[in-house]
Amino acid sequence: GYEGTAILGGMTQGTPVDRIFCMDHGEVTPPPIPDLDCSGNLDWIDVTPSETVTGTITVENIGDPDSLLDWELVSYPDWGTWTFDVEYGEDLLAGETAEISVEVVAPEDQETEFTGEVVLENSEDPYDTCTVLVSLVTPVSHSFSFFELLAQRFPILTIILELLI
Repeated sequence: GYEGTAILGGMTQGTPVDRIFCMDHGEVTPPPIPDLDCSGNLDWIDVTPSETVTGTITVENIGDPDSLLDWELVSYPDWGTWTFDVEYGEDLLAGETAEISVEVVAPEDQETEFTGEVVLENSEDPYDTCTVLVSLVTPVSHSFSFFELLAQRFPILTIILELLI
């Protein structure tokens, strides 16, 4: 967080000479202060394949009091079918928030954990981004047939069936 000239200094002691040195590393500029912040809970568990789930992302301008924020959605996971009611915003005043409603149709895969992230970007500063983590878990299938249940209860049936086939 310092601004100005970066200088490295040191001292060596030895025989026959002691030395003091300075090395100029040039100008130091503080990192830019972000204007964009976001939050949200996009964490779904026990979701049936093809089920639609919903969530919300909150976008906030945390910049200087007189700043206006233009932002846009730049990426989201490639699994499922995603729908956002808003994909960009303009002139969000400092301290104000905007809500993005999110809908996801879960993929067909059972017994799978899907992860990823939704990334938003300040339209005027590509280094000013924010990320919301995403997780969706489809349940383990419990559809056993009557014969599978019998074979689990009486393992000898499996041996007999294998001998007959």
